[in-house]
Amino acid sequence: MKRLVENGIDVDLRDSIGETAIFGAVAWGHQNVVKFLIECGAKVILCKETGLAPLHWGASHGKLEAAEILVGAGASVDAKDNNGRLPIDLARLNGKGELVAYLKTVGPSWST
Repeated sequence: MKRLVENGIDVDLRDSIGETAIFGAVAWGHQNVVKFLIECGAKVILCKETGLAPLHWGASHGKLEAAEILVGAGASVDAKDNNGRLPIDLARLNGKGELVAYLKTVGPSWST
């Protein structure tokens, strides 16, 4: 990753479904990569075509530490995907209780 950035690759370059590198790093729980990408200017509020932001992705995959990093970097806990779901909704729907508990401390409760 570092080599790619040093060679000028855009950290917010999207793939064919609108995901950037930070989505993969969050989904796999690679906190060091998430931090590195943010330090290099990766957008934490960037959404893919479905309206999912990296925090939605982290919440649905149960990656607490990645979610904490994203929130600390300014990710919105109020962001809704194209179906009107907040990150906390996806955490709840996917049985990620630890993420639900954390997101309750930093943002709104899930939508009704």
